[in-house]
Amino acid sequence: MGIQGSGKTYWVCKAVQERMIVRHTPCIILQSKPDDSTIAALGWPIYANGEYQKALKDPWCVYWPQTNALGRARRVFQADAFRNLLDRLWRPQANTIVVWDDIGYIQSLFTSDGESLNSYIEMFLREGRSVGLTNVLVKQRPQGAKREMHSETKWTVAYKPKDEDDQERFAQIMGNKKRYLPIFEQMSLDKHEFLIKHFVTDTEYISWVDTPLKPLARPKREAADRQRV
Repeated sequence: MGIQGSGKTYWVCKAVQERMIVRHTPCIILQSKPDDSTIAALGWPIYANGEYQKALKDPWCVYWPQTNALGRARRVFQADAFRNLLDRLWRPQANTIVVWDDIGYIQSLFTSDGESLNSYIEMFLREGRSVGLTNVLVKQRPQGAKREMHSETKWTVAYKPKDEDDQERFAQIMGNKKRYLPIFEQMSLDKHEFLIKHFVTDTEYISWVDTPLKPLARPKREAADRQRV
């Protein structure tokens, strides 16, 4: 969680890149913005025209459905493209990290036949672990977030909120308003500091990313990395 420009996407890209090197865990980033230089700096293949079949075969990639359409037509195009991918991601032993960049926007989309992607997100959050899916959710503000977005997570990362209302909600999500409000107040926006907490062990740190994001060689694909077509 964090305001625009706080460093959320940068953190996520660094995290999934390190995971790729250490664990070889396949990862698909779902992107919906018109442009994002941070995502591009990751150096992963980008599938931009609803090429879900290619995305499914690539262990580390960005799925970025793009269209010249505007307004409702653009939203419907994106919704249909995302659904095509999500339908095929959901299978036993999927063994994949799914990054939902700007999940607040994605959950608001409706497909051409009127189906809400919100129902997909609920299913992925509630049951994804059973089929080997790990969800990474990126959101600017906690308002409007479904309860599963924070109640089902083991790790939460929060950047310094913009105003008092957001600070209170961020603090509640982290566990205790009285305890975390002073922590957020002392954090630095300029240094892109974030609070990271592991809810299973109650371990927490204030930290920041101090290394550049640049493309790294991707590991060779192994049969065990992804068990699907």
